[in-house]
Amino acid sequence: VYYSPVFINNWYIFTIISDNVVLAQNSQFNIITFTLLTSIIFVLGILFFLVVQYFTKTNRKTELMNDQLIENNQKIETILKLVSDRIFEYDIETDTLILDAWDNYPKVMFNHFLSHLHNYEFVSLEHEELLREKFELIINGQKEVSFDAKFPYISKDDETWFHISMIHIQHQKAIGALKNSTKQMNEYNL
Repeated sequence: VYYSPVFINNWYIFTIISDNVVLAQNSQFNIITFTLLTSIIFVLGILFFLVVQYFTKTNRKTELMNDQLIENNQKIETILKLVSDRIFEYDIETDTLILDAWDNYPKVMFNHFLSHLHNYEFVSLEHEELLREKFELIINGQKEVSFDAKFPYISKDDETWFHISMIHIQHQKAIGALKNSTKQMNEYNL
């Protein structure tokens, strides 16, 4: 029995409901609540499973890529150790050229390389403009550049030719190699 005051002349309203109706409503409410909770748990379980699968798959791909990068780096290191070329790196933003150590030559760094190219006496005068043009191509986004020139700074004479191969890589950098091409250039000039 439910009652509530009406506040009119002290009257009360009494509502009488059978306990079967209350039990049926409670039972229906319990069923709805149970179904809702089961659905929520099921959906959360599926979402958790999907998230775990996604991260597992992503982790596997990342590990695979890392393994491939390590393997590729080892291959490149091995190749560079076997090759007699001199390797260099050019930073486009800072205009810096870094020649790696090679044979008895130490690692060398040239700041403001292109702007002070003539002062470094890095390349022969006849090939200075060619070197600037090729570096400008790399700076402007060309992926690969190669050319032959004389580099008295490296060879310590004016007769040795070198073949330069450069590639543009990410983060505004280029890497390249200098290979002695005197024999090929002499044959070509003949």
